[in-house]
Amino acid sequence: MNSRTLGDLINAFDAKVNQLNMSMCSMPRGSDADAAIQHNLVKINNDVTELSSDIVIMKDELSENRKNVSKFQEMTKQLKEMTEKNQHSLDNLPGCLPKRQISVESERIPLYSLVLPFDTPAQPKIKLKKKVPIVPIVEYLTTAEFDSVPKYIKGRTAYSTVNNLIDQINQVLTAKYQIVHQPKSHRNDFSRKKAEEYRSQENKESKGLFFVVDKDFKDHSSIKMDASTRTLLTILRHCKRIREIRGNGLTRYCVCVVGL
Repeated sequence: MNSRTLGDLINAFDAKVNQLNMSMCSMPRGSDADAAIQHNLVKINNDVTELSSDIVIMKDELSENRKNVSKFQEMTKQLKEMTEKNQHSLDNLPGCLPKRQISVESERIPLYSLVLPFDTPAQPKIKLKKKVPIVPIVEYLTTAEFDSVPKYIKGRTAYSTVNNLIDQINQVLTAKYQIVHQPKSHRNDFSRKKAEEYRSQENKESKGLFFVVDKDFKDHSSIKMDASTRTLLTILRHCKRIREIRGNGLTRYCVCVVGL
């Protein structure tokens, strides 16, 4: 019958019933009439059997469609979650990313100066520049890291506010260690006193580490060490971006290199 909808099945079945009623009303009584009715009944029974098969097929298709609807609903839910996450990332994207600082360890030496013929007298050794340490930076927090910070620590702090403080810390680090690593012959009276001050901030535990203290923020940034800033520093410490080293009346905020 090739019925594709429930309405098609009902119409086909009604048509067969009407056909049977018309046949019974139009034919005279007798053996021939009974035989004709019997023939129509057999034909209708076959049609009903075919209708039943169509109903079974439609039930199977309906069950399969229900499964597909469940899959589509789950996919829609996942797509909505991904859209919300992407939108959150766009809304909280930092204005700029810090650039890693790369120091040149030595001057390039021409190849011809390293390959000497046998009859050439030895050349004086080339004095290499002193290696300048690379100042590490505090890496930005990811949204996942920020979301993992307990509510009692971050309160109502915004994600962008934390990364803004990181920009300020990196600015202070750069300014401070430019003075520390400046050759002595290039220092003026002010930078010489500052370098001595910065060296005096070190203790045994902080030796070899890069850090800033409260006074550095005051000298090289607009950061105020109030309750809000203390909360931000606690978040950075919780996420292992910095660690504190106390001693000699100072709190040193040391840079933690991510991945080490």
